[in-house]
Amino acid sequence: MSRHADRPIYLFLHHPPFKVGIGSLDDCMLLDPEPLGRLLLAHGNVRHIFYGHVHRPIAGSWLGIPETTLPGTNHQVGLYLGPEPDMVGSHEPPPTVFA
Repeated sequence: MSRHADRPIYLFLHHPPFKVGIGSLDDCMLLDPEPLGRLLLAHGNVRHIFYGHVHRPIAGSWLGIPETTLPGTNHQVGLYLGPEPDMVGSHEPPPTVFA
């Protein structure tokens, strides 16, 4: 790790390492995110965390590191904040961005 300490690190994960507030997705986050968090903070040059599996646009920070997930290309997970018995699907189209 020390030989890459001067390089910016961009981390890509499938599952979020923390709770996103949608109960069914919080159930599938990393089981133990603390070791990953300690490693990222010890590295000190992690610029951004990208993760999937959420199928909703979400951005923020975790441990002071910017984080982003993107909408699904096929379907979105319904925006139901809090615990729910099952994952709520949504056939709303993903947001489009025009340059």
